[in-house]
Amino acid sequence: MYVAARTDTDLTLALAGCDPFADEAYGDTQRAEYLRLLALGCSPTLASRILFDGTARAVKWRTEDSSFGTTCDVVAGALVKRAGHGWHPG
Repeated sequence: MYVAARTDTDLTLALAGCDPFADEAYGDTQRAEYLRLLALGCSPTLASRILFDGTARAVKWRTEDSSFGTTCDVVAGALVKRAGHGWHPG
C-alpha cells in the first residue's frame, strides 16, 4: 500500500487523513507538484509552464500565501546548495 502511495496521489492524501476528492485537495496537490518540479531543478517559469500552461497561478500562490512562498525559496535554495557541492539535476 505504501509503495502504491508513491504514485497514487489520492491514496497518499487518504493515508494522510484528507479527503482526496475535496476541492482543497486539488490545490494542495498542485502546490506539491510545483514544489517537486522546483526540487528537480526546474525554474519557477518552467514549472508553471509544465503544470499550468504558463499561467501565473504559482506566482499568485507565492504572493498570497507567504508560507508557500518561503517554502519555494527554501526548496530553490536547497537546490543551489546541492549544486555548489558538485550535484546537478539531470
